[in-house]
Amino acid sequence: MHQMNRTKEYEAFVAWLKASAAEPSLRNAPKLKAEEQAKPPRGVEIIRHARKDRLVESFTNNVWSMRFRCMSCHTEGFSQNDKLVKENGERVAWFKKGGPEQTLDYLMQSELINVKEAEKSLLLLKPLNQVKHGGGAKFIVGDQGYKAMRSFIDDYARIVGDG
Repeated sequence: MHQMNRTKEYEAFVAWLKASAAEPSLRNAPKLKAEEQAKPPRGVEIIRHARKDRLVESFTNNVWSMRFRCMSCHTEGFSQNDKLVKENGERVAWFKKGGPEQTLDYLMQSELINVKEAEKSLLLLKPLNQVKHGGGAKFIVGDQGYKAMRSFIDDYARIVGDG
């Protein structure tokens, strides 16, 4: 079925190209100036950098890799997490069973990442215990965990802001 659709699309595209090339008014039309040509709203470098697969890779390397510091309290399905969810709501279970991509999808929709003021993100302030955190401090400003988390949050905020 998919191959049949691809073949039909290909044949239609080839027919359109041939018809366009055979039309003298199209074939002889002047070339558009650079500023008249269609282009994406962001630079190619930003588009490549902001691709979902690249974002998931960065999240996996910088945040997911530290999940063991937070796992029992923040991973859905753990008994400690079940207890905390009853006390504080579903937002406590931000590490998702489905893995890093599902967790990232959740975080992108949550209030845990502040894209306007990345340094005020709860995902950063709670493990620093700068905002009340039942688990206490999980890292301190300047350590490897802080740098990794901050790096991801800053990068994500720039991507969302088209930076």
